[in-house]
Amino acid sequence: MTLAQRRWAARGLWMLLSANLALVLGGWAWNSIHGTEGNLFDPLNASVLLACGRVAGLLAAFLLLLQFMLVGRIAWIERVFGHDRLAHAHHVVGAAFLLCLVAHPLLLVAHFQDEGWWAKVLDFWQNWDYVALAIIAALIFLVVSISSWQLARRHLRYEWWMLIHVSVYLALALAFAHQIMTGGDFVGHPLFTAYWVGLYFFVAANYAWYRALRPLLRYRRHRFHVVRIERESDGITSVYIGGRALQRWRAHAGQFVLVRFLTPGMRWFAHPFSLSAVPDGNNLRLTIKALGDYTRRIPKLAPGTPVLLEGPLGIFIADTCRTRAAALIAGGIGITPIRALAQELCARGMPCTVLYSVRKAGDAALAGELRAILGAQPHAVFHQIVADEPAWPGERGRLDQRMLARLVPDIAARDVFICGPPPMLTAVRRAAAALGVPRRAIHYERFAL
Repeated sequence: MTLAQRRWAARGLWMLLSANLALVLGGWAWNSIHGTEGNLFDPLNASVLLACGRVAGLLAAFLLLLQFMLVGRIAWIERVFGHDRLAHAHHVVGAAFLLCLVAHPLLLVAHFQDEGWWAKVLDFWQNWDYVALAIIAALIFLVVSISSWQLARRHLRYEWWMLIHVSVYLALALAFAHQIMTGGDFVGHPLFTAYWVGLYFFVAANYAWYRALRPLLRYRRHRFHVVRIERESDGITSVYIGGRALQRWRAHAGQFVLVRFLTPGMRWFAHPFSLSAVPDGNNLRLTIKALGDYTRRIPKLAPGTPVLLEGPLGIFIADTCRTRAAALIAGGIGITPIRALAQELCARGMPCTVLYSVRKAGDAALAGELRAILGAQPHAVFHQIVADEPAWPGERGRLDQRMLARLVPDIAARDVFICGPPPMLTAVRRAAAALGVPRRAIHYERFAL
């Protein structure tokens, strides 16, 4: 997809989202005026809180479905915005969803609270069909939301965090039953109900296809499996994945995949890893740093271990270049997509400068490969920057704006690709922007998704 096609596709998707939001709000407004309770906006009816409670519920449901589309690895959306931007939108939409989720019951109880708040809550629980299920669903959503806060994520193992998130499927089913069977905007409104049922079906079909059925069908076609394991440096390992007809599995340098190794202790969780070399039709290579219990098991994988892949994902690719030269900047294990991008850009004959920042020289995985790739090109340059070794003969220190300007003096005329730990990524983005690189020419992939 070209840049122009991506821009037009983005406009189309924004229009689709806006049209559906307009239908949701329009249906709510019509039902609120013409419903059996009378015009809820009429001051004499004293039902404005009821109308507001209902729209908060509708918006919560709409934002919940949008969340599933954002994290569903849905190709026709992901190709336009990229997985990284969708992940960021997921956090923003999640905050709005949580606000609507809390506002919905509070506004409804406030409307019916003549007999007291707690008494009305008990009445909802005991006497209103499907409301007890909705309360359980709301509690599940609250637990999932809290587990996503940065402070909670630091103290939760990835596997436990994923298990908590799986509970949203149950919560969604409970919320759907409550919404369709007892919602004031649905009972007696068959067209609005049919629209929402269709909306749920559309989201469920896309989610099931891209998250489950498509990866399974691709595994059946290609039979992905571990071919061999190679040590790159201390704590860093490359996994070579083979399979059948891999030339038909299309991926770009710079993209990543979600990998599920089908072996005891690893098969239940998928982790994201970048492709560290341009796919050659024979093997896919992932270069992985041991950062936790899961990744420490990877060097022990046996050849022949089946692998389930989702993707490729991301638009951190050469086709997004707007200029005729590039600066590729990596920190730590963020070198993996940068190494693949350097290989592709050199193959295209594009001038390319790679800056690779590490704490110690021994941490520089794939540095030898990069020197070989860039050394064979007349307009390619490689700088390895070491932060914590005073005896290092090359570039030393932290990669800041001054160093960036010195090593890439024409950076304002280049596309800049950055991958590394979040603090480094943020600092380099700001430095590149301060040096005159247009925002649209700064491409980045977050080290922590």
